[in-house]
Amino acid sequence: MEAPNWTNDGRFLIYNSGGRMYRYELATGENREIDTGFATDCNNDHVLSSDNSQMSISHHTRTGIG
Repeated sequence: MEAPNWTNDGRFLIYNSGGRMYRYELATGENREIDTGFATDCNNDHVLSSDNSQMSISHHTRTGIG
């Protein structure tokens, strides 16, 4: 687990694990993967917007260089 961040309402913990983003709901204990589209190798840099409606993430790309 990397970079856990609580949503402003305290209901969810957003975190990265194994390159994927997850949402843990405190009240139910439910853990769900967040669909990040093409970004499937996320690292520990992500932030939530102040209203929790958006998330900025960073992820690694494989270019084949090197």
